[in-house]
Amino acid sequence: PGLIHLALSPDPECQYNAALSLRKLSPNLDSHRGIIINGGLKSLFFLLKVKDIKIRKQAATALRDLAANPEFKVLYAEQGGIEAMVALCGEKEIELATLAVASLRHLSLNDSLKRPLVDAGCLLVVVRCVKRTEAEDLSCQCAG
Repeated sequence: PGLIHLALSPDPECQYNAALSLRKLSPNLDSHRGIIINGGLKSLFFLLKVKDIKIRKQAATALRDLAANPEFKVLYAEQGGIEAMVALCGEKEIELATLAVASLRHLSLNDSLKRPLVDAGCLLVVVRCVKRTEAEDLSCQCAG
């Protein structure tokens, strides 16, 4: 809980360190339960909205990894993950859009989330991302 609380601090240095720590934990599936049960998703969604791009990239990377976990996809969506990733797809920063599309792709593998993804405008933003020809990584994520 300390790390999760640190992410909500108004201090950008605390936010960065929390986002970085969560990003470093997120590739380990064994850490997902602890992150999510202790409020990590909401903290990471909060960090997507801060001004500092480095913080946002760390948070988006952690969220991409968490979205891949089949056990928590529905909870991720229920806590605002679909809407957060759809919004992030519209970012000018290519890396953020790429991470958002990857998260949406992970979530789309859950059949119960297909309708909520469509209803949230996922298809439209992914098509818009495909049109961004300056970003090969983004196009690859869109292609799945």
